[in-house]
Amino acid sequence: PEPRRRAALASGRRCPHRTAARQARPMSRAGRAPLPAPTLRAMPSDDLDAAALELAAERATDRTQAVALFNHAWSLLDLPARTPAEDFDLIHATHASRWHWGRAGGPQEWAIGEWQCARTYAVLGRPEPAMVHARRCADLCEEHQLDGFIVASAHEALSRAYVVHGDLTEPG
Repeated sequence: PEPRRRAALASGRRCPHRTAARQARPMSRAGRAPLPAPTLRAMPSDDLDAAALELAAERATDRTQAVALFNHAWSLLDLPARTPAEDFDLIHATHASRWHWGRAGGPQEWAIGEWQCARTYAVLGRPEPAMVHARRCADLCEEHQLDGFIVASAHEALSRAYVVHGDLTEPG
């Protein structure tokens, strides 16, 4: 201890700088300095939890947007006649829906998004992009071993793309 403390300890007097509050604090093992008061700090896992919550919220927002855009595009596809502006709106809504599904969905939603893109282009009489999206839909079905109505939708999209292209023969 410092000289002033040593003298106080040797005389049996109480150290003037040792208050009751300081004496109540736990001492370190060496007995020299009080242990620091515990503080609550964010743990790395807290950051991960916050990031996971933020990611989940973003995915939920993307899912909501994907559904709304899909339904909007479908309402435009159902119109008996569309203006050129509605045709562009249809294209943009379809691609935006697919993009949001790419962030929030899985292989089934991706394939359905590609199917809707193919359907959109087929309805608009644009064979090349219709074929690109129909093939992508079929590729996703094969790659992720999807089955049922998704595979049937992929074949329907390919058929429509071939019809728009003017090719009524069997592919291959």
